[in-house]
Amino acid sequence: MSKKIIIWAHCTDYLIDEKKMVGGISIQLNLWAKTFLNKGWEPFCLTSNRNYKNKSIDGLNHLYIPTTKHGNTVFSAILAFFIFLRHRPKVVISRGRLTSAYYLSLYSKVFRFKYILMIASDSNVDKFNEAKDGLQTRLFRKGIMQTSYFVVQNDKQKKLLFEKYGKKQSIVIPNIWQANAEFNKIIQKKEGILWVSNIRAIKQPEWFLNIAEKIAHIKFFMIGGASDEQLYNYCKERGNNIPNLEFLGKKSFDETNAFFSQVKLVICTSKYEGFPNTFLQAWANNVPVITTFDPSNIVEKHKLGAVCQTVDEFVDSINNFTSNDDFYKEINRNIALYFSKAHNSDFQYNRLNQEFNLSQIK
Repeated sequence: MSKKIIIWAHCTDYLIDEKKMVGGISIQLNLWAKTFLNKGWEPFCLTSNRNYKNKSIDGLNHLYIPTTKHGNTVFSAILAFFIFLRHRPKVVISRGRLTSAYYLSLYSKVFRFKYILMIASDSNVDKFNEAKDGLQTRLFRKGIMQTSYFVVQNDKQKKLLFEKYGKKQSIVIPNIWQANAEFNKIIQKKEGILWVSNIRAIKQPEWFLNIAEKIAHIKFFMIGGASDEQLYNYCKERGNNIPNLEFLGKKSFDETNAFFSQVKLVICTSKYEGFPNTFLQAWANNVPVITTFDPSNIVEKHKLGAVCQTVDEFVDSINNFTSNDDFYKEINRNIALYFSKAHNSDFQYNRLNQEFNLSQIK
């Protein structure tokens, strides 16, 4: 009989429903759920869609937890108790700065499952750099203290987890992805420049607008939902007045993913991240990334694009990539070599299995 694993996240809802805003947590945990499925596990994930209740979609079983406006944490914790009582999973995985880490870590002792917390962003493990410091943050921190097994995305997170919480049992696993069928080919890309993110201040979308204005001969594409309504409206209004920029707003995951195979460069202007899925979507299509944020210095170390700290540096880098074919092809080769080793889902599953002795679970 297959061992049960519960991925404590909505692995399907946000990828199927075009009205919902797709986040990195849903994307990554969907990939992990499918990886466990391919390795012979019986994966479960959450859904708030009653139509998916107790259904299997692409091999993933769905556990129904409705969303409520008030008392959601308490309500979810109660439902979680009965879910674990019924299904008796061997492993539970969650990701990000969520209050679920608190009750999942408690239940791991009660029901004797192995709870693995995947860190989503550097700020998750920096006690003094949280976006909010309310009850949810305090419960998440208690969850960290009660948890034994961690997956971090970069070296900085591993260091912070030890310095701030004294946690030693962590493994660095960058986000996983699957390369597309044309991965090993150096494809002639269009001259487009792509920016993808949920629009909020920390992503610094105005930088992309400034860059587009300075390079009028290249087409720019901007995709993102309204995490910050005021900033979204500002970007939309300003973007629509830049002749060479197409402001596309929110797109479904499949629609967004298609853009990565068509453009020549992908831009990231965030102040900080964990390990952006947009990097993987770009590299899976052999597209270089020009970015302000470089997790574990891999962009510079493996020469997968360029790291910039000012708008003018972005402009110079873009001009270099778009005018120097030999340089661009060299970066293509670097991406192919790096991506096939670092982000292969089977390889990273084997590392996770070995680090946390998953194959020994009975």
